[in-house]
Formats: sequence, C-alpha cells, structure tokens
Amino acid sequence: MSRKEFDEALKMGRQLMILDNLVIDVTEFINEHPGGRFVMQHNVGEDISKFFFGGYCLEGNLNGISPGHKHSAYARLIVNDLAIAIYEREIPTTTGQTVVISKEKSMVLAPDIMHVVLETQQTEEAFRSYYDDDRLLGKHFRVEWCGMLEADRVNRHYTISNTMNPKIYDTLVNALQTDSEPDSRIFSSQPSQFVRFTLKNYKQPKGLSFRLFDEVQEHPYLISGPFGKGLGH
Repeated sequence: MSRKEFDEALKMGRQLMILDNLVIDVTEFINEHPGGRFVMQHNVGEDISKFFFGGYCLEGNLNGISPGHKHSAYARLIVNDLAIAIYEREIPTTTGQTVVISKEKSMVLAPDIMHVVLETQQTEEAFRSYYDDDRLLGKHFRVEWCGMLEADRVNRHYTISNTMNPKIYDTLVNALQTDSEPDSRIFSSQPSQFVRFTLKNYKQPKGLSFRLFDEVQEHPYLISGPFGKGLGH
C-alpha cells in the first residue's frame, strides 16, 4: 500500500495504523484493545511501532522517563491477523540482518550522546551513508538486542536523519557559514555495509541505548528496516 492509498483509506473512514512495514486495520479491534480505546483512537493514521515495542508511551515523559508497554508474542499474532498490506513495499528493506558495533567508526559526541555505527559483513541495499529518497526520511530502523530468553529481547527504533551524521552536519554547516557549495562526495547514496545513528544514553536497564554505549564485547544485534510512515510524500 502506497502512502497515497493509505491516506485515501483514512479519508474514507478506515481506521488504519502502521507497525513497522505492516498496515493494520483496527476498525473492529479498537474496542477490544486491552489497553483501552483511548490509546487506539489517538493513533489512527499514525506509526505505532515505538509504542508497540515499549520504547515510548503515549503519556510521554512529563514526570521523568515513563516506561512503555512491551507487547507479548500473543499481541504480535493479533497484529498479524489485523495486517492488510505491506506499506511502501517498493522501498528496499532488510529484515533480521545481523550487525555489530564498529568501534573504529563510532564516536562519542558529548556526554551521553554517541554516533553509533553498526556494521554487517556484506553490502546491504537498505544501508546508506546518505539517503537521497525523501520517502525514507523519518522512517526508522528497528534494532533488536537478543537475550537468552524471549522476555530479555529489547527492540528500539532509530529514525533516519541525514544530518545526524556528524560529517554531513559539519559539511552543511561549513557551506552555510562560508556561503560555498558543499563537497558533493559526502552525499553518497550507494549501498553500504554500515548504518548510522546518533543517540542518547537514557541509562535504562531495560532499554537498548545503554547497551550500545557500554558494550564491551561485540554482541550481535538484529536490524530491520527502513520501516514506518516517514516524512516523504
């Protein structure tokens, strides 16, 4: 289902949401949701991925960091029944790709802020140093830390943003300050074996960021995406 088809279905009254790369129809389920009707109503037409996997909660962090609700495997089965389409199927994605932290390319930018570079063994079509397709901006990758037990698994979503890459940010700032053309070589959109995120360490034991910051051994992660609604038209 394209973004246009998704938006048109919403205008016709269908109650749709996006969960990673799935379009789900909650029209019949909205009154059966164990968490209540309110949270469902306020997310019709939205990307609910970060809520579903427990990274965020609807109430926000007004009184400190609010723990999200990590849905069960049974909830995932319900989602599969509600799924009606793949969202923007034509965009290259990867699913369950194994990656490790590239310690050589990752860098600390400030206290508790780090530019993390994850590396796979081969070039991946979905990984780019620079994303020139505006449909991808605002989409996310889902990164999963795999514990020994299913209950130990942690999933978090990190948004695609070209300017969160320090090299690209510095190049653009320099171009603005000097009123010059930026070095076009930095804007390579060729497939890569690296994927990059700039993130904050929230220091939550059940989260993912502190694991990426404090990783001593090269623990593998699984990455999937790009998924979600994004900012493009």
